[in-house]
Amino acid sequence: MSEEVLTLEMFHSSTFADGAVRVEMDGILHIGPKGFFILFSHEKIKIPIIEEGIVRRLLHAVPCYLGGENLYRDTVRVVATLQKMDGRVKIRTIESGVLTREEEEEEIYAF
Repeated sequence: MSEEVLTLEMFHSSTFADGAVRVEMDGILHIGPKGFFILFSHEKIKIPIIEEGIVRRLLHAVPCYLGGENLYRDTVRVVATLQKMDGRVKIRTIESGVLTREEEEEEIYAF
């Protein structure tokens, strides 16, 4: 299964009605007390991440924020499998990703 670049039109279409779809997507990764999700598009659509072990995987590859509410709140590009569950599109698994942290110097991490 090859990935398609997730677009807003694709997200709102019936693409996910037939099962899992492998996509490449850009967004803002949020891992914290308000949940695990990627904020997608300018419309700020939250796509929940349900992959077990995602926090452990990220902590192994990417330093988290210290002293803040969130462990992660960074720009990402991921290859993920999306699936509609309970009427909502969710990220079932993240195959690979690149996280960009823009502090004093831009740092890029693969996970």
